[in-house]
Amino acid sequence: MLNFVYCFDQNYNYQALTSINSLVNNSSEKIRVYIIHNNVSTINLDMITLDNVEIFTYQINIENMNFPNLKGAHVSVATYFRLFMSEYLPNDLDYIIYMDSDIVCINDPTKEINETIENLIMNNFKLAARTEAEKNSESIDRFINLELKGKRYFNAGVLVLDYQEWLNNETEKKLLDILYEYYEKIKFWDQDILNKYFDDNYLELNFNCNYEFAIFNKDRYDENKIKNEGIFIHFNGKGKPWEAHNLIYDSSNFYQKAFRELNMGHYHITFKKNTRSIFKYLKILITLKFLKLDNPISYLKDSLSALLR
Repeated sequence: MLNFVYCFDQNYNYQALTSINSLVNNSSEKIRVYIIHNNVSTINLDMITLDNVEIFTYQINIENMNFPNLKGAHVSVATYFRLFMSEYLPNDLDYIIYMDSDIVCINDPTKEINETIENLIMNNFKLAARTEAEKNSESIDRFINLELKGKRYFNAGVLVLDYQEWLNNETEKKLLDILYEYYEKIKFWDQDILNKYFDDNYLELNFNCNYEFAIFNKDRYDENKIKNEGIFIHFNGKGKPWEAHNLIYDSSNFYQKAFRELNMGHYHITFKKNTRSIFKYLKILITLKFLKLDNPISYLKDSLSALLR
């Protein structure tokens, strides 16, 4: 049985539940999901289709610790929760698949993940991840700052990990040592720390298992190709498909359709209460661009409700 791990806080409850539910609905085999959260009582697991999954929740408390580069960031302290996984997860897990909460599963991941684990074993790697950057003039700063010797830097949104190796090597102690040593140089949070630790020593993960996705219209991507080949769509970056001004973009449909499977409403809409976001939203209303949506009345109602909350 595949073991998936999510680490998030209350700010991402709906996003994580959307992600987990999409994973459960698309998996051809029963799976386990482990959730590490700072306020477990706020998670409504009744939204999840529970026929094909076992879910375990763990309460984490690291409020007294300081972490790099969180001031003004679009991420919270929850991004560092996975540095403490071994304090909560069962010790007998063989391999785990870590998942960011801004990921939607659109096809069955079982075959590809099992093949990835087999390749890890055959090639004696302890981690599979998708490369985000290679050492060149555009990305050189992150390699210099972290003193990386390798030529690749991975995205940490989907990781397939040999968990027994993680435990036996006391990996989390070493990760925390890196955190303190490079505290002032860390830019991309725990992803930087993990890249410093593994330093290009990883198996390349199939791109479709961490499909880098952004907010744009259909003329910028092949929707049918993604539907046929994509497995995990990752909305990494600052633009998110639940932000009020981003729902007019076609690519947000993948997330919003998955959200509707929770039966919580037609749209999941949040607001960043800043001038720029409000201006973009008002522009959508004034230009009537929201009328292109499949349910403009629901958008108007839900977006105004989110704005006034």
